[in-house]
Amino acid sequence: MILAPPGATLEEDRQRRNDAINAVTAYCNVEEGDMYGGRKRSGGRPKRVIVKKEESPSPENKALKAAMLSAYVKDPKERPTVCSMCLASEAALVSVRINSFSSPSDLSKHFKDNLKKVGEGEAPKCKLCNMALDHRLHLQNHAFRIHRTVS
Repeated sequence: MILAPPGATLEEDRQRRNDAINAVTAYCNVEEGDMYGGRKRSGGRPKRVIVKKEESPSPENKALKAAMLSAYVKDPKERPTVCSMCLASEAALVSVRINSFSSPSDLSKHFKDNLKKVGEGEAPKCKLCNMALDHRLHLQNHAFRIHRTVS
């Protein structure tokens, strides 16, 4: 599949490419043996190939992943409705972490409340980006530049 000649049409070529990608993906799920050459360490018995079965992600994990993607807004005209600080709080319930506010302005009000919880001399951290910041203003600036959260 991988070394197959290109298709006659664009659609056939895309199908060939997709088949090759699927073949490599299927191969990546196979656990390979050790890297040592020479005599076999298993006493001459053939090694069993273990194919790892992929588990489908839980609905909670899917929701968390979607919320995390929404916290990184690329378009400067768009604004998020999910709080990046709450999303990064692993101690909170998933429903609290992925809470989507009805409007970006509601998120801004909520985010200001979260900023009040940061101590005056405390060095905050964006846990979502794993970035240490110097003080509260740096957190505000980071939230605006990276997560597009206005406060």
